[in-house]
Amino acid sequence: MKDNKAFLCLKKAKRFIKKSVNCVLNPVKYYRSLICGYLKNKGIYKKYDADTVFIFGVPEHGNRGDQAITLAEISFLSDIKPESPIQLIPENQCLEHLICLKKVTDKYGNLCVFHGGGNMGELYPSQEKIRLTAVKKLKIAKIVVFPQSIDYTDNSKSVRKAKRIYESHKNLWIFTREEKSEKIRQKLFNCNGALVPDIVLSYKPELPDTERKGILFCTRQDKEKNAETEELLEKLKEAAADSSDKITFTDTYNPEYAAPYEKQLDGLNKIWEEFKKSELVITDRLHGMIFSVITGTPCIALDNTTGKVGNLYRTWLCDSGIIYISGEEETEKAVEIIKSRNYTAPCVSVEKLKKDYCTLKKAVL
Repeated sequence: MKDNKAFLCLKKAKRFIKKSVNCVLNPVKYYRSLICGYLKNKGIYKKYDADTVFIFGVPEHGNRGDQAITLAEISFLSDIKPESPIQLIPENQCLEHLICLKKVTDKYGNLCVFHGGGNMGELYPSQEKIRLTAVKKLKIAKIVVFPQSIDYTDNSKSVRKAKRIYESHKNLWIFTREEKSEKIRQKLFNCNGALVPDIVLSYKPELPDTERKGILFCTRQDKEKNAETEELLEKLKEAAADSSDKITFTDTYNPEYAAPYEKQLDGLNKIWEEFKKSELVITDRLHGMIFSVITGTPCIALDNTTGKVGNLYRTWLCDSGIIYISGEEETEKAVEIIKSRNYTAPCVSVEKLKKDYCTLKKAVL
């Protein structure tokens, strides 16, 4: 008994020491990144003026969906503000650029676009921490958060902190990409914003015509993988194996895909070509579903743990021809479609999408 008590006391002491050390080291790392980054980048920022648009938090990790968001953001901004140079700030260098960015935006009030995606909230705390730090520091900048999925728990400590920081900024816009996130934004944050489609839906890749063959599974292997859809997915795999001579497996995430923005386009074209060469895509990836739309590839979609795939489908794509399954009955229908090979290419109205992006367009002008 005494040994158990001694062990528990030792365990608590270790946790306390580790926490105390982190409390000391984390601020040191934070200020070192700020100061070293300022000294490194101050010369570069002298050339930026009031017309410069900054995209903050550009990913260099191996998620093709996030990489496609960057490409679509640049394309969207270039169409609307063709005279404005665009400066990218990588996600892993945000702190290093923050002091220089503050000095420029304090002087000119530049537009700062915050990278869209699905990392606003408690699921990816490191990205949200960087975003909150930037919103807190860049008081004069016009900040537009491109379409996001929001994952916050009502009245948690983290949401109270986010609410305080977001609502303190006088010129902040938060755009969401599906109805569930928009309801969360309206409920939790008293700031400008609106519901618009995921920005990748505004982008049309130029790909050569090709013969379609086989079924492509694009499925995730991370913490957003939904255990409830695994059994449904297995049934789809069995049906695919019975009906097609060619079954291919891929994912929009691979550590090997990590690269600076300048080297990402070739990889994006490769995965889009992989989609376009397929007769059918089966995916639980949000951008797996969107890549199917922009390449005109028939698609069966399943949900992830946060529900963002289903929410985005119901918000924007329920009339597109994509098949979304969430239970046994829909799975059986999908199995029949796979066996009959009676696939329908998704179709989304370009004109309707342009109208859907109007609020975002007005915000960045």
